[in-house]
Amino acid sequence: MLHSTINRRLGTALLLAVITSTDFGASSLRADQIDTFDDATSFNLSPTSTTPSGLNIPVTLNQTAADGIDPAVTLGGERFISISGGGFLDLPTVRKQSGEHSISFSSASRLGFKEASVFLLDYGRTTPLTDGLGGIDFDAQWDNVTVGVTFARSNNFPAVSTGYLTVAFESGDHAGGTIRTGSITKTFTAAGDFAFAFNELGYAGVDFSDVTQVTVSMREGSLDGARFTISGISREAVPEPASIGLASVAIVSFAALRRRQ
Repeated sequence: MLHSTINRRLGTALLLAVITSTDFGASSLRADQIDTFDDATSFNLSPTSTTPSGLNIPVTLNQTAADGIDPAVTLGGERFISISGGGFLDLPTVRKQSGEHSISFSSASRLGFKEASVFLLDYGRTTPLTDGLGGIDFDAQWDNVTVGVTFARSNNFPAVSTGYLTVAFESGDHAGGTIRTGSITKTFTAAGDFAFAFNELGYAGVDFSDVTQVTVSMREGSLDGARFTISGISREAVPEPASIGLASVAIVSFAALRRRQ
């Protein structure tokens, strides 16, 4: 009985130790936020409509500490927003309410040869991201940026809502640095977490140890327009295969101990 109790406690301790060391808790990913949208600011933006034959004028908003933006919520303490596209009196909108920890994007219909609706978030546009010496090192701890899209629906539901999500990086935008850029665009038709890995070909020229700007943009691809919600943008790292294997061994060993008791 004593031997069995000791084995059980040792097994439990081993399992907890491995789970803790490999970050196998509520999530198998380690994340650091670029934007949680968890601030008290609110806005409702649409392009400026001109004439029936003219193009709408894009509208922008730059939010800083004076507006309630905090570096704990938004990387760099600054959020630049832009909305464009649509047609005369048929305007896309981007909205955030203080009680909602997300941003909603409603695109306009493109029927009648209107412009595609585009919504953009930019971090480091006005003041380059910095750790005090140069750009921010994304490469040391993380291997991708993930955008969480929690809602995607066509205005002509149940038709499929098509969207194009682009994440772009700039590095070296400071004294003596060589400016390098790269971007990747992914097509999506439903809500989900979309990862943009740093080793993808479109980012080949970016120095991820010296990132000074991150841009996330969304363009609708449905003629009838659609509605989307972004709930977070984060830097993430997938656990190394060795860590996953160690955790698996611990779980199997613990199960074996339980069966023998």
